[in-house]
Amino acid sequence: MEEKTHGRIWWVLHKLWPYNSLYDQAGATPDQKRGMNASVIGPLFCTVFGAVSGGTVYVAFANKLGMNDFVFGIVNSVSTLSVVFMLVASWWVEKTQKRKAIMLSTLITSRALWTLMALIPWAIPSSHASLRILCVVLIMGVTGILNQFGTIASTSWFADMLPLSIRGRYLALRNSIMNMVNLGVTFLVGAIIERANGSMAAYSAMFVIGAVFGIIDILCYAHVKEPPMKKNDSPNFFHGMKECLKNADFRYYTMFWSLWAFGWCISVPFFGKYAMETLQISLLGFTLISVVMYSLIIAVAYPIWGKFFDKHGRQRSIRWGILGNTIATVCWLFAAPGQIWGVLGYFLFNSIMICGVDLSSQHMLISVTPQKNRTLYLAVFNLFNCAVGSTLGSFVGGSILQWLGDISIPMGLFTLDRYKIVFVIAAVFRVAVTMILLPRIGRMKDIA
Repeated sequence: MEEKTHGRIWWVLHKLWPYNSLYDQAGATPDQKRGMNASVIGPLFCTVFGAVSGGTVYVAFANKLGMNDFVFGIVNSVSTLSVVFMLVASWWVEKTQKRKAIMLSTLITSRALWTLMALIPWAIPSSHASLRILCVVLIMGVTGILNQFGTIASTSWFADMLPLSIRGRYLALRNSIMNMVNLGVTFLVGAIIERANGSMAAYSAMFVIGAVFGIIDILCYAHVKEPPMKKNDSPNFFHGMKECLKNADFRYYTMFWSLWAFGWCISVPFFGKYAMETLQISLLGFTLISVVMYSLIIAVAYPIWGKFFDKHGRQRSIRWGILGNTIATVCWLFAAPGQIWGVLGYFLFNSIMICGVDLSSQHMLISVTPQKNRTLYLAVFNLFNCAVGSTLGSFVGGSILQWLGDISIPMGLFTLDRYKIVFVIAAVFRVAVTMILLPRIGRMKDIA
């Protein structure tokens, strides 16, 4: 009787699982289904890790340690500087052909190192603020290096596993589920820290809990079978890198997203600092706006964008997404201390439109890189995207903010301060990059 009941429960769960129809359309094998399911379930645990290692919690922790805008910009870019190790990671993955082992070992270690972040406030007294910040930099640097190996291995593996015909809808549905879970998790984390009055004990506890859940995320892939990996045809590593850059489509694709990421990272890392320091919005309040509301909206928007993408392609998706993101940036101009409407307007409108950009970026990463030598293509892309985009963008943004100082320019309906100036500069730059390079991006063909 128990076995029959157990079997019925699994049958119901199987029928309710929203991915089954997609798997049937793509003719996915049992190994592909197992891998794609792990890629949905694992990230749900990762939402806890992501909630404490990034976003509002990490920004609030940085403020607690006394980081100014310039120092925060540097620290924020340290982990991305480790992207130079992506080339080494690509070479090692191609040499060993053991993507699964590399992914599991490096990412589990990387997540575990966040327990050291939890110890910083207790092992180093507040009188040694510089030493505390240095330890944060070292931890971010080491985890960044490990993440390069894990990312190159997992992305190549995932690209070989996911059928081309359902990529848009699969990624959209997966992102929707993740964001719905992320909604509750981030709110809960923010509420706990707010309840504890932002004490260091609360941050330390969250870092440890986040590390544990992050490790569980990676362990979800332990029993997934790795698909065969094609050998690198290049006679040597540097020749292979040269061949990647000779590929005109790949070259323009890398140029577009690297420059766009640069414009993005000039401003976005500083949204939380501006909201919580200058606008005096509480951690819980900013979490409700930037995560909870944001996640609710994109959970609805992603499936719509997934169908739009599969029907109309990346060019229209990127164009409309970036247009919406630019219009949303205008809302920041009307932000002021004691008022949340400007911040609310930005996250409300941007959450609807940025899905098109995000979905296009994810899809192109696994669709315009060939299966052969894919890890090398991914390494070259990430090298430029992180070095030019994330690292240089955060550094330039922090430098401009430091240079502008306490500038204030009345403009009638609103007052321009240093943050608003940087946000506008970044938005204009992204629009310029899109207008120049998008026509060329739209003519690319999916090759994998």
